[in-house]
Amino acid sequence: MVDADLERLMPPDDWDALRDLARLAECPLVVVTRDVPTDDDNRVDLAPVRALVAAALPHFRQDVTLVLMSQVPPGFTRDRTKQEVLQH
Repeated sequence: MVDADLERLMPPDDWDALRDLARLAECPLVVVTRDVPTDDDNRVDLAPVRALVAAALPHFRQDVTLVLMSQVPPGFTRDRTKQEVLQH
């Protein structure tokens, strides 16, 4: 997808939803996709994903479904509370 496609699918006037995290309270489904830096030894740095989720978390509605579409190791979200995801 190129920038022109993005503007066609989501006009710039709608981008406020991306800037105003409080608007997440309107969403029953939130998809987080963030590149995960990997070093030469294939070790990943999950800090960017944790930071993104931490910033969004206070705005989630009670019944939100959160989908992480990032390169995270197995078990990153399984059987964990919201706080555990952020601390590990």
